[in-house]
Amino acid sequence: MHDLVRLYARGLDAQPDTLKLVLDHYITTALAALAAAEPGNEDCFPLPADHMMPAAVREFTDRPAAVAWYAAERDALMLSVAAAHAAGLHGRTWRIAMTMWPLIAWRVREGWSPLLRSALDVARADTDQHGEARVLNVLGWVLTEEGRISEALTHLKAASALASRTGDATAEANALIVQAMAQAALAQLDNAAQGCQRAAELARTAGDRTIERLALQHLARHLSDAGKWRQAPDAASRALVFDDRPDTAHVPQDPAAHREGRGPRRTRERNRGHRSARPSRPRGTVVRI
Repeated sequence: MHDLVRLYARGLDAQPDTLKLVLDHYITTALAALAAAEPGNEDCFPLPADHMMPAAVREFTDRPAAVAWYAAERDALMLSVAAAHAAGLHGRTWRIAMTMWPLIAWRVREGWSPLLRSALDVARADTDQHGEARVLNVLGWVLTEEGRISEALTHLKAASALASRTGDATAEANALIVQAMAQAALAQLDNAAQGCQRAAELARTAGDRTIERLALQHLARHLSDAGKWRQAPDAASRALVFDDRPDTAHVPQDPAAHREGRGPRRTRERNRGHRSARPSRPRGTVVRI
């Protein structure tokens, strides 16, 4: 299977349906791994209209099993993106890139921007606004983590605007939360708080309790950093209420916040040049694809 992907990645000829079957195997398996590794991302995108479902789909019983699969298949997934792109299978190209979200989150500083820019180009070529909005969001988050804030904001504003136009309230809320992170890195704390407030309202309307809680957590942090001591506890209290609700009792942890050498203390030291340090992230996943 890996050999066929390598052939296509190098631009060599083979049967297109055979490649589609291989790529769809990776998409399906990666989605199963993603659901185990990062709960809440199970339905991150609809499958291609001509998706070829594998005869058997691997099951991942827990997060460690999914993590081990991602570690073993990272190169194959990268080759799959290249092979899909070379074959002009745009819908599969950006989808495979998006299934790599756990790897991107765990190792955000390993140069993911070129992959995501390629995914963005093909999502646009595929005229898939759903995919475009999600790629823009992840790309914006990666650029924020890389300290390329102005560039990140351009993508994040585009992501929230596109999600708004397509009526995807959850995607818009997600993009606003990440946009607020970038704004906070520039000490634009009032703008960041306003964005999180709007994100919480959108998530509430969409019935997405996980995103609503996350928006409130970030809102509390931005208000606290802005010195708005009376408003911050209210937002934090509203977020804590979700601990008693079944749909949010097990909100996933943000893997990026716990990577080696990436704790809140390091984050503050790395950003000491700003008027206020970039806030460490609250519990909960930062981006949902």
